[in-house]
Amino acid sequence: KYKKKLEHITNLKNKTSFELVRVSCLEKEFIVKEMIKDLEELKTILLNGEGMEKLADIEHKRWAKWQKYLHSLCIKNEDGSLTIPKERVEHWNWEIETEYKDLPENIKEYDRAEVRNTLKEIIGE
Repeated sequence: KYKKKLEHITNLKNKTSFELVRVSCLEKEFIVKEMIKDLEELKTILLNGEGMEKLADIEHKRWAKWQKYLHSLCIKNEDGSLTIPKERVEHWNWEIETEYKDLPENIKEYDRAEVRNTLKEIIGE
């Protein structure tokens, strides 16, 4: 995307090494400015209107998936309530109290997979 926008900046034929370095710096500056504009536009889209609704929908689906999993691990009581087994409570309390950087790699990978899934939904893949 950005390379196409750069084509109009300069024709590299017959340029000296100094001119090529200068052009390269100008191209990089142009690309960075365009990326910043795109990020600002993305921020506006995600935080307003349809973007916010899309993110809220994704979050609700994520939450519902977690609740379904949690309920599947619980003991179903006669009155319809659920009891979380002690072992799960202990494990989840440990996870809650542990910073991401200190988690074991398998739990970090689970978190990364959730982020990848969320990003895929955001960008529509």
